[in-house]
Amino acid sequence: MSQNKLIEIPLSYTKLAWTIVGAIIFVILGLGIIFYPAILNIAAVGNRTLTSIIGLATIAFFGTVAIVNIRKTLHNKHGLIISTQGLTNYSYETQATTIPWSDILEIKPINTPGQKIIVITVKNPDAYIERETNKFKRKAMELNYKTLGSPLHLSTHSLKISFEKLHALLVQKLNEYKQADTTS
Repeated sequence: MSQNKLIEIPLSYTKLAWTIVGAIIFVILGLGIIFYPAILNIAAVGNRTLTSIIGLATIAFFGTVAIVNIRKTLHNKHGLIISTQGLTNYSYETQATTIPWSDILEIKPINTPGQKIIVITVKNPDAYIERETNKFKRKAMELNYKTLGSPLHLSTHSLKISFEKLHALLVQKLNEYKQADTTS
């Protein structure tokens, strides 16, 4: 690579804070669905079991979103680190995912409903999936592999950088790595 410097992209605490606030509002809404379904005019109000399941699912999902994002704000690390070795992503969880440049085949942008993501196509996608110990994350990676062609992707949702700037930076750094690799 032409530049030997480390690029550290911080987490966007503003984006994380709004996500936490939104998740907490939905947790409160889930509690309302369980304890006050008639006031909220829930269609399933006559079926107490269904109403409770909907409320519990809302609390479980958005409670998890709130907890994950609170943990992100507390670990105080950068969201993404770009080095001469590759990418280290802290933006999804507190455990980092490192992707060496030598594994990366392609970096491509994709528009999904609701957000843009950067798909990182790697030489050995199954190795990244097998490395994941969490069953839910592994299933998500398998689904990403089937639908996006790679188990690995980045979003700027919790990063302090625009999608366009991050994509351009990653493509530039991958090209620098490839040029350095062919000249050595």
